[in-house]
Amino acid sequence: MQTISLKQLFKLRAITNISVLRTNENEYPYVTLLNGAKAYNIYFDKKTSAPAILSNFEIGDSVLSELVNASVILVANEDGEDRYKLMLNTPESQYASQSELESIFGLEMAEGDFAIEDFTALFQAKPAVTAKPAPTKKTANKKA
Repeated sequence: MQTISLKQLFKLRAITNISVLRTNENEYPYVTLLNGAKAYNIYFDKKTSAPAILSNFEIGDSVLSELVNASVILVANEDGEDRYKLMLNTPESQYASQSELESIFGLEMAEGDFAIEDFTALFQAKPAVTAKPAPTKKTANKKA
C-alpha cells in the first residue's frame, strides 16, 4: 500500500495549502489540496476519518489540527479503482500513522514507494478568480 504523511508532502512541496472542510452533495467530507495554481479534492477514508471529522467539525471549519498526523493512502474503492484518501489516526484506528511512527522513532521517512508524480498529476488548474471591482462614487450614486 502506498502511503505518505501530509507533513512529508508539504516538505516536498507537493502541496502548498489545504482548504477548510467541505462536503459533496452526498455530505461526504473532503478538503482541497493546493499545489500552486492547481487543486485536488481529497476525501477522508470512510471507516475512521470521515465519521471523526463529521462528528467534530462543521462545513467551512479549518481541520488543520486534525491533519497533523494524517497520511495520504492509495486504496482501491468498491469498483476496484485506485483512489487517494486522507487517513487520520483516530481512536477507532488499529494502527499508528506514519507521522506518529516518525515522531516516536525520531526519524523522518523519505517518500519511499509513494508515487508523488502520479499523485501530483491529478491536480488540476483551478479556475481563475477575479475580484469584483469596488464601486466608485460615480457608480454608487447611480444606484441610489
